[in-house]
Amino acid sequence: MNTESDLNLAGLLSQAVELATELLHILEEEPRVLTGCEPIEIVAFSQRKEGLAEQLNEIEKRRCDFLTANKLPLNLIALGEELRLNGNVAATNLCNRLQQIAIACMEANRRNGVLVENRLRYTRRALSIITGHASEEDPSLTYPKRRKPPPFRAGI
Repeated sequence: MNTESDLNLAGLLSQAVELATELLHILEEEPRVLTGCEPIEIVAFSQRKEGLAEQLNEIEKRRCDFLTANKLPLNLIALGEELRLNGNVAATNLCNRLQQIAIACMEANRRNGVLVENRLRYTRRALSIITGHASEEDPSLTYPKRRKPPPFRAGI
């Protein structure tokens, strides 16, 4: 690769690192939003997250096109190694940073997925109880049947 290609690759990697860092912050904030915000705030948060994901996908497409055109590996680990061997320290560091952020995003997204799944399960159980269908799914979720109240006694 030449100096111009090195700069183009470093620019793409830099943009990806910036967006991925922002996505990581959103993923770290997500548990608080899911558990303590109003539905309208959750929708706005989700739209912000989706917008970032779309921007990252666009950068990733551009990065893959660039790497393919320059006959470089698409895999970040292999790319980082090739850049290191070619002496492109700046791009190597960006590539390594992008790998670290991607791993952190994956872990945060997994944790958030568990939180969402638990809330969904809780909501479904509550809905079953409210609608009276709990006994069909799990008899232990129903409220006990009330017997007649004891007769009223004066003076007690």
